[in-house]
Amino acid sequence: MRQRLIVNFALGLIALFISYGGGHCAPLQLQTAYQNSFPKYSVNKHTGESQGLCIDLLQAMQSQLAPDVAISSVGFLPFKRLQKRLADGTLHLFFGLAKNAKRQQLYHFFEPPLYELNHVLLVRADDPVSVHSLDDIRALGQQGIILTNGGSATARYLKKQGGLTVDDGGKNLQANIRKLLAKRGRFVYFHDIGLISTIKNACPDKKDKLRLLPTSF
Repeated sequence: MRQRLIVNFALGLIALFISYGGGHCAPLQLQTAYQNSFPKYSVNKHTGESQGLCIDLLQAMQSQLAPDVAISSVGFLPFKRLQKRLADGTLHLFFGLAKNAKRQQLYHFFEPPLYELNHVLLVRADDPVSVHSLDDIRALGQQGIILTNGGSATARYLKKQGGLTVDDGGKNLQANIRKLLAKRGRFVYFHDIGLISTIKNACPDKKDKLRLLPTSF
């Protein structure tokens, strides 16, 4: 499962604004919001400042468009509320929304994507298991429990595949990594950027106990 994370159509308004004399009047004011989703968006626990991959992208875009365009944020919003405000136009753009058929009916997406994600499997370093497809996991039965984040698109996707034992009781990747090391599951299934960033920043002391399988989904 590959998810392409892209930017809302309101960025098209930026291009129109600049092309038709935006530099001769007040800057176009655009609002965005942040999602509580590491490593896209997070809060620095030492400084309290917002940070993350998508904020870096936003700031890079702002630096290129200034002074014709001013992008401001209303801060962190629950994801459902953020999507509703994006659909009704009270937010103008959002960085890091996975593209799917339902969302294409509500939003306009820019191509090419800012970055792409591959879904991968994390296992314990001492587990010799080798997996090349979801069928390989199905064949493991109850020895192939997959851990993933509760309420995520990833969990919904896995449950739709059939024949898989999915445990989405963990609220985040840190919780699922702890469950994996406690042998309460065989795999953690999530996108590569999220897993690698979580291991590096949230639990570096556990990296030698973990390994990513080479197969991507």
